[in-house]
Amino acid sequence: MIQVGWSRREVLEAAISIAATGGALSACAPTDEGLDTDETPGAAEDTDGIADTDALLDTDTLLDTDPVEDSDPTDLAEFDADAIALDTGAFTYAVMCGSMTPARARLSTRADGVAAVRVRVWEEVAAPRVRLIVDVDVAPEDGGFVHALVEGLSPAHAYRYGFFTVDEAGRLVGRSDLGRFRTAPADTESPPLTVALCSCNGDAKGRYDAFGRIADHPEVDAIVHVGDMVYNDGAATLPQYRASWASWMQSAGYRAALASAGLYATWDDHEVANDWDPEQTSPAQKAAALQTFLENVPVESGPNGELWRSYRWGLTAEILVLDCRSERLPSTRGGSDDDLYMSRAQLDWLKDRLAQSPCRFKVVMNSVPITCMPTVWDVAAADRWEGYPKQRNELMNHIRDAAIADVWFLTGDFHVCFTSRIEPGSTGTLAVTQEICVTSGNSNPLGALLTQPYFGYNTFEPRLCLMTFDPALGTVRVQFIDPTGGRVVFDRALSQTP
Repeated sequence: MIQVGWSRREVLEAAISIAATGGALSACAPTDEGLDTDETPGAAEDTDGIADTDALLDTDTLLDTDPVEDSDPTDLAEFDADAIALDTGAFTYAVMCGSMTPARARLSTRADGVAAVRVRVWEEVAAPRVRLIVDVDVAPEDGGFVHALVEGLSPAHAYRYGFFTVDEAGRLVGRSDLGRFRTAPADTESPPLTVALCSCNGDAKGRYDAFGRIADHPEVDAIVHVGDMVYNDGAATLPQYRASWASWMQSAGYRAALASAGLYATWDDHEVANDWDPEQTSPAQKAAALQTFLENVPVESGPNGELWRSYRWGLTAEILVLDCRSERLPSTRGGSDDDLYMSRAQLDWLKDRLAQSPCRFKVVMNSVPITCMPTVWDVAAADRWEGYPKQRNELMNHIRDAAIADVWFLTGDFHVCFTSRIEPGSTGTLAVTQEICVTSGNSNPLGALLTQPYFGYNTFEPRLCLMTFDPALGTVRVQFIDPTGGRVVFDRALSQTP
């Protein structure tokens, strides 16, 4: 853990340590009422739903990264990280920041062949002057992984960071990629939040694939990855999982995207194996998969190893990160009295956070869809919420009976993109609760069949999905961007106001 203050003097004086790191619902039935459609097979073209890419990139709307006020010149350092040469021997991996709060963030990368790495975090003031927040040496862990928890940051601040090699005199002689992140705002603030929603990356490792395209959008406050960041199918041992992760993390697209913004992430199935069964997967394989997930992604786990957790973005959004894989019991599915999609502890926690959150938007990172899917998808119903109807109904009833407004489920897994109302035929708040699904790489032709009126957009082609949660307007602007050329193909402000 790195405890930091505002000034370099405070940093040097601080103690610094490094740590490794109601009634049952009726059956799903479509209604005639649905969202507006755009680029939906069989639907009329609506050019009003198409955004101008140049307008999207208008610098007036970008993330505020203006230099901070130079209020204390003695508190500054002369430092130009960009002028230091990239060390292509030590640093071939993506750099990442994750789990951002108003005061802390986790940094990670991998360094090869070095005994120590210098970690620096800074605020730009006016080049080449910076306010240096962190300047410490970290020893890589087994496998070369570098992790640092940085504390004492300021809310709603933009930071840069990097990992550096040093010579015997302590001079910086090489660097990693340089990353950027923004801390969450204070709990009393309500700024808009823009996220890049990602899932199912497949083999999309290029700079201009859907995932790599995130780097073209500096307005993104955070990346939200709901699973299948990598495909480890066929791996079973720790060396095999590490080699698989490396093939993605060393790619141009991953390096560009992950350096461009902070990350909130969970896993789905392919981080372990396709449709893996927690009751059938060996403890050794699960342990190797979990270890490499935690080695590679700067996420936090609970005291008992649980991966579900919550992050506030001021009063704008509470981001609820679910684990929809490792706690399920497939032997109970199909309508038994005790079907278990997730542990009782996780479901109770989710219900409590939905009910108690003071935030305008409750954003659920849900790796497998909860939407009531059309009949053609029932062949795969056992792998999603609908295969565990008791727990799904319990959650749906909770949202409806407690009238919990603005619950937004973000999901992937199906290799399609869509917007949907999750429970057609319901009443009250639940009738307008929505889910946004994305694929960043893989494709499923069944996506072309999502033409029911409760789907507002659908495609089976990979897309970059940007979402802006605006508490003042009460809307969520959803944009799907074709990575081929970066054209915006869907742009609409959605609302759950009845």
